[in-house]
Amino acid sequence: MLEHFFSLSRAVQRPIAMFVDRSDTGMIEKAVEAGVSAYVVDGLRKERVKPILEMAVSRFNAFSRLSRELEAARGALEDRKTIDRAKHILMQSRGIS
Repeated sequence: MLEHFFSLSRAVQRPIAMFVDRSDTGMIEKAVEAGVSAYVVDGLRKERVKPILEMAVSRFNAFSRLSRELEAARGALEDRKTIDRAKHILMQSRGIS
């Protein structure tokens, strides 16, 4: 099931709430790795579902925003490395400091 969650979370980029009967630390870690936004133990009561799903969506959005920021920072770092290499080549070829 977690393999399907992993594939689904990568393909459609949507939050996933997982409702389970009992807590299991190993399963929680695997669920997080698979992209599960909310792992709810024994919580499938009508009045709890909406707030849980709202929290899952909110956490998913926050994680997505952080992921985008990380990718932008990585891109900026790579750009900076390219610029620094170009500056080094110019400095060497023109004999400037």
